[in-house]
Amino acid sequence: MTISLPMQQESESYGGLEEQCLALLTAYSVQDAAARTDVEEYDGWLDRVGEIDSVESSQMSALHGLLIAQGCLKFEFRGRNRGLQYQLASAGKQALSRGQLDSSDGSERNESSESPESQKLSA
Repeated sequence: MTISLPMQQESESYGGLEEQCLALLTAYSVQDAAARTDVEEYDGWLDRVGEIDSVESSQMSALHGLLIAQGCLKFEFRGRNRGLQYQLASAGKQALSRGQLDSSDGSERNESSESPESQKLSA
């Protein structure tokens, strides 16, 4: 299944990667909404999105892996006939509503790398 989305600016920076991840999450969200209206006994699990206009097909596996690792996508082996199925996790839905993957404000990056114990020893 191919999902058509607006073209995203391609970049090798994290911002470009984040845009691609959000495009994939959007594709699952669109597929989920369509299945909810079209499938009588929809169980929440979807076939893998294999192609998106704004993402190179060679990047799709890496994007799926990243989104699974971030907790934005769930996957499950659904048997011999259905194979792997995917589901948008609540973290993925939240990322879509925020328009970004990372919910932190970056303040953790500026904190000292020393543990509290080592800070006490040096005082």
